[in-house]
Amino acid sequence: MAVPQLSILFMSISLFTALALPLILLLAFRKVFSLKIAPFFAGYAGYFIFSEIAKRLLDFLALSPDASGVIALTRIPALYALYIAATVSIFEESARLTAVLIMNRRWKGVGLGISYGIGHGGCEAIFLVGLAMAHSIKASNLLNSGSQAIALNAASIADANPFVFLVGAMECIPGVAIQISLSIIVWLAAANGRRMKRLFPVAALLHAAAALPAALMQAGIIGSLFAVEAAKFASAVFLTLFALCAYKVLCPPEYPNEMTHI
Repeated sequence: MAVPQLSILFMSISLFTALALPLILLLAFRKVFSLKIAPFFAGYAGYFIFSEIAKRLLDFLALSPDASGVIALTRIPALYALYIAATVSIFEESARLTAVLIMNRRWKGVGLGISYGIGHGGCEAIFLVGLAMAHSIKASNLLNSGSQAIALNAASIADANPFVFLVGAMECIPGVAIQISLSIIVWLAAANGRRMKRLFPVAALLHAAAALPAALMQAGIIGSLFAVEAAKFASAVFLTLFALCAYKVLCPPEYPNEMTHI
C-alpha cells in the first residue's frame, strides 16, 4: 500500500496555499489600502489566543464525555452544531473587536480591518488546513518509505481520491475572504461608535451563519463535503458584497474612502 505521488503533490499545494496566501494578499494590497504589518500579525495573535486557547478551554469544559464516554451535546446533533457555530463566532468576533478597538487609536482607515482580516484568516488557514496537510505529507512519506512508524490514518490517506487533498487549497480562498469581510464590518462598528451595538451583533450572526454548514457536517447532519464547500464559497461572495456595501454607506466622513475605485 502506497500513497500516490499525485496525492502528495496536492497536499503540498494545499499546504503552500495555507502558508503563502496571506502573505500574497498582504503584499498585493499593501499600497492600495495602506496596509500595516502590525495589524496583520495582530490577526494571527487574535485567532490563536481566542480560538486555539480560549475556545479550546471552553470546549474542554463543555464537551467532556460523561460516565458512559459520550459527550452530552452530541446526543442532540442540531444543538451540537449550534454550539460549534455560536462559539466559533463569539470567540473570533470578540478577538476581532478587541484588536480593532485597540489599534484603531493609532491606525486609521479600512486598511486596519483588511490587514487584520488577512492575518486572522491566515492563522485559521494554518490551523485548519496547513497542519492537517503537513501531518498527511509526513504520514504519506512514512508509508511510502516502508517505515514501521506509520500514522494510524495512513491507510485512509492511501485510499483517498487525490483530488480530495486539493479541497484544502480551495477552502483557504473563501475562508480568508470571509475573515477579511467580517473584519471590515467590525472595523466599521468600531469606527462608528454609535452604531457598534448594532453592527457588531450583525457581524457575529453573519459569522455564525457562515460557520453553520461546517458545524452541521461535524455534527453528522450533513454528509456532503461538496455541499459544505459550496456553502462556504456562497458565504464568501455574500459577505464580500455585504462588506463593500456597508463600507460605502457607513464609512465615517473623517476617514478617507479607500474603496472609491472599487
